[in-house]
Amino acid sequence: MKKKLFKNCAALVLGVAALVSCSGGASAKANGSAANLIGSYVANEKADGNYGKGSFNALVYQVNLYEENVYEFIKTEVMYGYGMVLGTTTIVNHGTYVAGTSEDGIAEYTLNAASEVLFNSYSKAGGYNISINTQNQTYPVELLAKTQGEKNMANSKEDVIKEYGTGYKIYCETAKNTFSFKKEGSDSVETVTTASGDISKVFSEEIRSSNIVNNFINPGNYGEGSWTAEAYQVNVYESGEYEFIKTELIFGYGIVLGTTTIVNYGTTVLSEPEDGYQTVKLNAADRVIFNSFSKAGGYNIKIDTANCTYPVELLAKNQGEKNMANSKEDVVKEYGPEATYYVSTSKNELSLTNPNA
Repeated sequence: MKKKLFKNCAALVLGVAALVSCSGGASAKANGSAANLIGSYVANEKADGNYGKGSFNALVYQVNLYEENVYEFIKTEVMYGYGMVLGTTTIVNHGTYVAGTSEDGIAEYTLNAASEVLFNSYSKAGGYNISINTQNQTYPVELLAKTQGEKNMANSKEDVIKEYGTGYKIYCETAKNTFSFKKEGSDSVETVTTASGDISKVFSEEIRSSNIVNNFINPGNYGEGSWTAEAYQVNVYESGEYEFIKTELIFGYGIVLGTTTIVNYGTTVLSEPEDGYQTVKLNAADRVIFNSFSKAGGYNIKIDTANCTYPVELLAKNQGEKNMANSKEDVVKEYGPEATYYVSTSKNELSLTNPNA
């Protein structure tokens, strides 16, 4: 059973000309679900791949900045080559940030190196399945190989952070929900190795399980060779609460048209394992953090139901249509409904349909 959390086909090139913003939060909680959000920004990239002609990597980045000078950095990557989806990699980092200058609509932030790293990567074509959580990791642990046939090992949490928890200088458009790794006029990305401070007010609860999956669609709605690359992640905390992450990059007419991201928090129910899988039922979200923008122009929407003024505009479903939410319940119905997924008990894989059906 596949639960589509958002519909985008009509919305990308409609010229909606909307900029909608709802942000803020409530008192801090140990898994980030009620922390005070001061900003949520996204970026995307389509990079050339290494797996035959026409291969590529679809990357989506998200940075959530909390009042307590704590950040969540999310990176998802869907790899395509040899005419198929080869694999998916996700990184969820938590650390502290320092606010820099803010002028001409651009706010600079320094993301220190992560305090904790949650790393998942697997290949559908076979060869590797890696899941690392520095909260409770046993070492040594295998990392992604850098060259064919190589064993790339981490012997400590510091090794994992060095590999996957690097910090960055980022430049956020304060009137929108987008950011860049590069300062205007520069071609370089500035990395940061300074250690993070205390993140426990926002992120300290231990993650029980983390599972990921990709979904590659060739919709054909935006010219020849158009496609949509999606990545899903479900993190289940010891308290029984979940963090659901979905990212979507849409490509058409030879360019990246837009990106949509959803980060939902709520409660979940896990079934007993059966034939290598558990059913994970996500109850309707208690909080939805939604971002969507079109590089081709037309809309820029950001919503945080922890602090939102209604009505608020959602993605249009049909050309020329205004799709409005008049309440938190409307937003949850659209982007955070109850859903059921299936998690492997031996791997870090998430399934959108019942593998045992």
